[in-house]
Amino acid sequence: VGANNATFISLSIGLSSLFYGCNGRPLYAVILYNIFLIFDALDGNLARYYGSTKQGELFDAIVGNILNFLFIPSVAIGIQMFDIKDLCVNDIIFHQLTLIALLSSLLLTISMLIAKDVKIIYQKKITISNNNQNKSKNLLHYLFRNSFGMAVAGPFSIVTIIFNVFDIFVIYNLIISFIVLLFSIYSSSYIEPSKSQ
Repeated sequence: VGANNATFISLSIGLSSLFYGCNGRPLYAVILYNIFLIFDALDGNLARYYGSTKQGELFDAIVGNILNFLFIPSVAIGIQMFDIKDLCVNDIIFHQLTLIALLSSLLLTISMLIAKDVKIIYQKKITISNNNQNKSKNLLHYLFRNSFGMAVAGPFSIVTIIFNVFDIFVIYNLIISFIVLLFSIYSSSYIEPSKSQ
């Protein structure tokens, strides 16, 4: 199985997740999203093993970014459309669920675009100084950047559906997305020349 095949598989699984999310089947949606995340990680490893192409990297980035952006809003839309109030703890948040989900996805997307734009425009990588004083900043930066990834958001989404606290997951993502955005803005002022220059 090549990297592009894995990306096609992850795309179809991710689209199925969005379909189930919008149709009020949140448990199926979050399980499929977790499977999507596994294949999304797998295609990158396959690309490194077999060699990557610019088209493959672009395809992988588009699939990953679009599906990650739409996942939480699609589940929120389904929960609201089908009036599944028992999946939320707070009635006020339930009525604003889709709006909060879209806002958190938008903030996360903006932070990813800032990181990618700095890298593309300046042909430099975003970094925080690597001296001993800033090691705790590096750790925090890494933790916040990866707190929406497979290791946290995927399993957390399943747990929040099972325990009927999906609104907490949405609020968590809003807070994390805002923090990641702040870190992206902060980090964009600390760029170092890439090795290729």
